[in-house]
Amino acid sequence: MHRPVILILLIFFFFACRNEAVKTKEFSETERDKVIRITTINGAEDTLFQIRNVTQGSLKIYYKGDSIFLLQDSSCFSNKNYMLTEQNGTTTLLKNNKIIFQNPVKY
Repeated sequence: MHRPVILILLIFFFFACRNEAVKTKEFSETERDKVIRITTINGAEDTLFQIRNVTQGSLKIYYKGDSIFLLQDSSCFSNKNYMLTEQNGTTTLLKNNKIIFQNPVKY
């Protein structure tokens, strides 16, 4: 008499746990942003830390104690005062149209 009840409970728990795992997987694939972390060092040993959110098109930069938030434009990341470009292996950060960081990548 106890065996059918135990068997029914085991089947119920098996399918309940199985459905929960599928729901969690679907949530994590659709709701998680793609984030890339980049560290760049130039010849003067200055370090530029970038946290790029590809999903939102935003970039957070940490440079010499400053925290800078930029949004993606057509060819760069920028805000009112700063602009970051990456062209031909060179990362350039400008503040008020003046270069404050540049790192050419050497092959």
